[in-house]
Amino acid sequence: MTAKSPTQVQHAIAAEFERNGWSYDLVIGQTLVAAIERAGELDAQVLARMIPRDFLIRNDVTRDAVAAALEHAIGGDAVERPAPRPTTLIINDNRYSVTLGAGARIESSDVNVGGTQVIVDVSSDRATILSAIETLVGVGIEGAWNSTAATELARVVQDRDDVTADDVRRVTVEIVEAQQPAPARIRAFLGKVATEAVGGALGAGISAGLGAFL
Repeated sequence: MTAKSPTQVQHAIAAEFERNGWSYDLVIGQTLVAAIERAGELDAQVLARMIPRDFLIRNDVTRDAVAAALEHAIGGDAVERPAPRPTTLIINDNRYSVTLGAGARIESSDVNVGGTQVIVDVSSDRATILSAIETLVGVGIEGAWNSTAATELARVVQDRDDVTADDVRRVTVEIVEAQQPAPARIRAFLGKVATEAVGGALGAGISAGLGAFL
């Protein structure tokens, strides 16, 4: 089985969509590549179910046709999986070392310097705080939840008017959808959040986001 880089896989999908006369959406492409990265190989039927309904309507195409196109584009090829990434969360000058697993995708690269560090306190801009939440939820789903960092971040979130429980819920949902963890892993993470009594908007938002998948 040939292993392609994520960029090569995305280009192959874009070329196949173009060949079929379908409009290529970068976000859809990134979502598909992320799913293939996590699995390490292509399951065209599973990927086709991830295609938004409005894409199917806009291009007058069925999910089966999309699955066939994906199979034609990269069937038999695998995608290279990224190595785990050591990441440092610095919250109120306290450093917490976490590791993003191979399947974790934290997208706020404009705040994660080199993808390895997030620095946050109550005066940070909203995007930076959301990035810290992304990172914490991402490692939590991977089984590396840091309760001390969560308690510290919960205090920061609680002191902000522009980061709500619903914001945290949306971030959590996006991370779960991106990483596609098994239900048992979601339940285990939800149990940790409840057991450790992570309070305020952070705990409520994470719990609500995880609960939507159970």
